[in-house]
Amino acid sequence: KTHNLTQSYADYRSQQITGVDYLINFDISEKKESYTGKVKVTFTALHNDKDLRLDFNNGTITNLKVNGKAVTVNHNGAYLTVPKESLVVAKNILEMDFAHPFSKSGRGFHRAVDPKDGRIYVYTNLEPFDANQVFPSFDQPDLKATYEMVVKAPKNWKVITSVLESNIKQDKTSRTWTFPRSARFSTYIWSLHAGDFKMWADYKFRYPLRLFARKSLAKYVKPEQWFRYTRASFDYLDTYFAYPYPYKKYDQVIVPEFFSGAMENVAAVTFNENFVSKGKKSRNSKRSLAGVIAHEMAHMWFGNLVTMKWWNDLWLNESFATYMAAKAIYSSTEFKEAWRRFSGRKSWAIWEDELPTTHPIEGIVPDVLKARTNFDGISYGKGASVLRQVNFLIGEKAFQEGMKGYFKKYANTNTVLKDFMASLQSATDVNLSDWQKEWLQTSGVNTVEAQWTCESDKIKSLNLKQTYKEGYPHLRTHKLKVALVYKTGQKLNVKSFDTTMSGTNTNLTSMVGQACPIAVDPNYASYAYIKTEIDPMSLKNANLVLSANNESFLRQEYWMALWRMVRKGTYSVVDFAKLMNTYLGRETDDQIVEFLSQQAGSVAYYLPKDTETEKKAHQKFVKTAEQQIWKKLTTARAGSEQQKSLFGSFTGFARTKYSQNRLYALLTGKTKLKKFKVNQDRRWSLIQMRSATGFKNYKSLITQELKKDSSLKGKKSAIVANVSYPSLDVKKKFYNKLITSTNETNFDEFARITWSLFPSQQFELHKKFEKDYYGHLLNIENKMNPHFAAVFARLAPVECDVALKDKAQQFLTSNAKLRPATQKSLKVKISENERCQVIRNKAKQSM
Repeated sequence: KTHNLTQSYADYRSQQITGVDYLINFDISEKKESYTGKVKVTFTALHNDKDLRLDFNNGTITNLKVNGKAVTVNHNGAYLTVPKESLVVAKNILEMDFAHPFSKSGRGFHRAVDPKDGRIYVYTNLEPFDANQVFPSFDQPDLKATYEMVVKAPKNWKVITSVLESNIKQDKTSRTWTFPRSARFSTYIWSLHAGDFKMWADYKFRYPLRLFARKSLAKYVKPEQWFRYTRASFDYLDTYFAYPYPYKKYDQVIVPEFFSGAMENVAAVTFNENFVSKGKKSRNSKRSLAGVIAHEMAHMWFGNLVTMKWWNDLWLNESFATYMAAKAIYSSTEFKEAWRRFSGRKSWAIWEDELPTTHPIEGIVPDVLKARTNFDGISYGKGASVLRQVNFLIGEKAFQEGMKGYFKKYANTNTVLKDFMASLQSATDVNLSDWQKEWLQTSGVNTVEAQWTCESDKIKSLNLKQTYKEGYPHLRTHKLKVALVYKTGQKLNVKSFDTTMSGTNTNLTSMVGQACPIAVDPNYASYAYIKTEIDPMSLKNANLVLSANNESFLRQEYWMALWRMVRKGTYSVVDFAKLMNTYLGRETDDQIVEFLSQQAGSVAYYLPKDTETEKKAHQKFVKTAEQQIWKKLTTARAGSEQQKSLFGSFTGFARTKYSQNRLYALLTGKTKLKKFKVNQDRRWSLIQMRSATGFKNYKSLITQELKKDSSLKGKKSAIVANVSYPSLDVKKKFYNKLITSTNETNFDEFARITWSLFPSQQFELHKKFEKDYYGHLLNIENKMNPHFAAVFARLAPVECDVALKDKAQQFLTSNAKLRPATQKSLKVKISENERCQVIRNKAKQSM
């Protein structure tokens, strides 16, 4: 039976029952790869005219009783059906024993073995529809419930959920943990974590704070950083929402083999182990950690306390948490660059919004299979950008008042979009009904270009022209800052003006008579969610703007606008490469240096290499970029953020022997950078690049390194290094491992192999697998869980080539019943192929 839940049935079931409470007993053994339990589900039936579905996927049910009577029900593998005759229009009690295997996919109830010391760790990951892979439940967000639990686990384990235990009873081999009734919340944010964790605590804060990690990882965890950013976020969010944190304690659990960044389980947030660095954390790493801590904490209010009714309002969760995280870390931590980083998140959204898989922020989500595909740049980046825009439109005070009213009114309930909008509307005179239709119910991103003329060194006219992409005919209203840019010496001077634009043309008559600028920025400080097309006059003065040594945010946005124009086909990647080679070596701003050095690989990919002239131009760019990045790396201030960032960029971009020799010298210690330690994580990145570029003795390098680092992360890093080696025999070995996988395969390893198998510079090897690839994809689609096929679909051999694109499109057309996530992966590959052809054709015209 297909593991799915439709919105229509969820709507019906929420009208059929209410007042759900769970009492669950779990028996978890250290040695067994499955667990057993008992569950008592209490609820009130509002009517009993139809049978009732109870979700439980891939497990077994025995000893079922309905209201005290033994009942035989149909359990089709995905859910069981309780006969309507067994229900009463009053309080009902379902009791049953259940058993279920632990998951290896990172979803449901996952079990991980630490190869370093053999310790076992189990944890849940349930969004959007995987609580039913743990215990029998009514698994939908608007059937909020309370949870009482008794958990029998090995005696040396710690057990963690949304509440603190009320009792622990110990015998010779185990301990039994009793957890009192929890707050009422949705099934997807319930959690259970257990294992021999190391724990750190801060009980002096107004809420008890705890942090957990694997024992073998513990020495690398810096709990003082975690607690510092946690306290700062609480201080900001408690005040901003004027609604105290709604739960009694706050745990953060760092877990192995977790494929997402983090998950906002009530009072017990899970984090990916990538947030732990084997060495001194860079500023970027600390800022990323602070941002994710704030993001997940914001969910405690927006998502957990107040929860969307169904997954079409998923953006209310993710967008709000993303936006509030930027506000929190900007206001309460040292990371004042938060809004510049937020602009980078907006770039992800714009990329996603231009794909054929784009969707409105408020999308149509008929079932949970479709919901899985909507955890994307629209739900996170675009929604957050739109929230920043409406905040700018109505003002900070009104936005904050609207949110205070929202939490006060809807605490512990479910909402829909109109409830959120009504809360905002109650705090402002600005009519938001049209805004809602424009921004939340349409797809695509608008492009805005300034059109301006000067006469006698004064602005004669200034117009903002708005356009849309074909197929997405929506011209929206934007409030933005328009900047007139001047230059004195090496510094830019900016005069900015707030304005609201709508329609095709907005004439800014108030700016007529201002001194003639060198450039106009129609989206200064990036308040509007738009693409900026740099106008011809501003583009002509690009050197004046990019050579300045101040207004870093403006220059960053200028570079990002140029790159979007490359991807659109209105600016040549050849010209971008020339600008990059001119200014990368001179640039001093950390974030611009990071952007340019990380963009080098994309520039190299898009530059055509068909003719001898094109090959020479490509080689010249690669050589110059490598040399510039290396020079900046070796001359960067010792121990600086730029030094750390450039190491990652140089390692990722290395193409030639020039680079490889320098990387190997860093690995062996022949070359050393001042105040820069090539720690274990960096050593693995060097070995992975060494392998990917064909170092013959790569196996001995990996073997030697595994002796130094036999940790879980070390073994994962070794897999990437082995998989990356450019040999047909190696590729066949790992490709065969993928296509012979089963649902019992460790998903983390499956994904790691897939993502590492064919780096972009190994496409000639990739093409050798093209003949049978689509048959293998169809087989994985038909026999395995949806997330395996969605990942494997990213391996589609679709290079910048019409014939390869056509074959992918033909497969997609011929298999219209592919799951939504698989379809999305293929559509993205096809779209990027088409974009590549546009970029390369533009490049050929300019050479």
